[in-house]
Amino acid sequence: STPSAKAFQARETGSRMASLGRRATPARELRERVWYKRGTGAFVLRSQMRLVEESLAPWPRRGRTLLEVNCASGHLQELLWEQGFDVTGCDPSFAMREIFRESHGQRFACRAAHAGLLPWDDGEFDWALLHINTREDAERLGACMQEARRVVSRGFAVCFWNAFAPGARTLAASRLQIPLASPLAVY
Repeated sequence: STPSAKAFQARETGSRMASLGRRATPARELRERVWYKRGTGAFVLRSQMRLVEESLAPWPRRGRTLLEVNCASGHLQELLWEQGFDVTGCDPSFAMREIFRESHGQRFACRAAHAGLLPWDDGEFDWALLHINTREDAERLGACMQEARRVVSRGFAVCFWNAFAPGARTLAASRLQIPLASPLAVY
């Protein structure tokens, strides 16, 4: 290995570890929680729920497991369960997992996990829903998708904040700091 290759490896390892250990500020999570409750945020959440429901309609459900990666405070958990999936969530943010527990109690499980390093065995779930929520996830989309592919036996879907979606301008102008991507860039 050349010195520049070693420096690159050290920088990559350091940035991966930093992003895994980094916890978002609770203020951001609280802003997100409030944003979804009214106005444009509520409209965007309803639109997202309808899109997920329609997109996952062809997937067999009863007796099937689904992992929701980066589930945040669990806005989709109830919908996915009502659609017939045995759903489990995971999120790297301690604050979001606490909000999840406050919202759902013991009804649904939410574990600490980063999209690029999922703590489950190969093929442990039938399906996965992967939310690209952070700049780190967007930059490491290939690794996140590879992990999702590893833990599922049937398939997965990727959700991201589309720069052209309804409410995207309002979202971009908000203090949530959620990265917006064009569908072409994700493709």
